[in-house]
Amino acid sequence: MALFGVLNHKDDDGKTDAASAVRASVELRERFDDVVKNWMEKWNMYVPDKIEIGIGCGIHTGETLVGNVGTDFRDQFTALGPQVNFASRIEACSKQGEILISETTQKRVKKSFTISKESEISDVKNIPGTFTIYKVH
Repeated sequence: MALFGVLNHKDDDGKTDAASAVRASVELRERFDDVVKNWMEKWNMYVPDKIEIGIGCGIHTGETLVGNVGTDFRDQFTALGPQVNFASRIEACSKQGEILISETTQKRVKKSFTISKESEISDVKNIPGTFTIYKVH
C-alpha cells in the first residue's frame, strides 16, 4: 500500500495526489519486468522451484484515518477505513499488469492519462453499492 497526499497535500481536491498515484503505478508497471528478471536470477541460484510473480494495481481516492497505529513495542504509519478497503478490493480485481482505478480517481486524472471504462462491480465485500472501475492504459 502506498499513500499519496498524506503529508504534502495540495489543495486542489486531490487531483495532484491522484495523478501522482497513477503516475507511480505506471512507472512501477514499466520497470517491473526488469526488477523481476534481476530477482529471478538470484532466486534461481538458491531455489529450484519455478515461480511466477505478477503485478496489478488498484487506486482509489478518498478520505481515511491516517497515523501511527500499534503498541509501545511496535507501531506503523498506516491508513484505515472503508476507502482503504475499497482500494484493496479494486486491486484484487486487477489482472497481470493492469492498473484499475475508481471513479473518484478517474474524475481527477482523466485529462492526464488514457483511461477506459473496464467494468462495474457490486460484490465488494462489506461495501454496498455498484461501482464503475476504469483501466489506465
